[in-house]
Amino acid sequence: MTTTKGVELLQKIEFKRHAEAEAKAAHLKLLEANRPRTKVVITNLPSSRDEWEKESQAGVTFWKHNTTGEIKMDCPYEMTRPSTANQQPCLPECDGDAEEEATGALVYDNAEYQAFVNLLGELLGDEAT
Repeated sequence: MTTTKGVELLQKIEFKRHAEAEAKAAHLKLLEANRPRTKVVITNLPSSRDEWEKESQAGVTFWKHNTTGEIKMDCPYEMTRPSTANQQPCLPECDGDAEEEATGALVYDNAEYQAFVNLLGELLGDEAT
């Protein structure tokens, strides 16, 4: 009789473990079914030249996509053009008479500033006397 009670006790314990495992599996299945689905789509959509804008800040020139805000250091048009041996560098469209803008040139050339300071000194010198 004691053997039968021991077997019954082990059966009850095993039944309880099995019921708990089934309940946990059902709970996980329910959580998975109710989990919000998020879909991430990464695409490389071709963009036109009009969507890219050349900008310069602090002496650094870069290309900014107007829609996405993506920044590229290299000209984005070069990837879409067929490669040729005599390909011109990617420059903004401008007329031939326009001056080129160089970074830092005005900072180091102070001739105009000196002329202004000299003129100001002459004017203030005349008023002070």
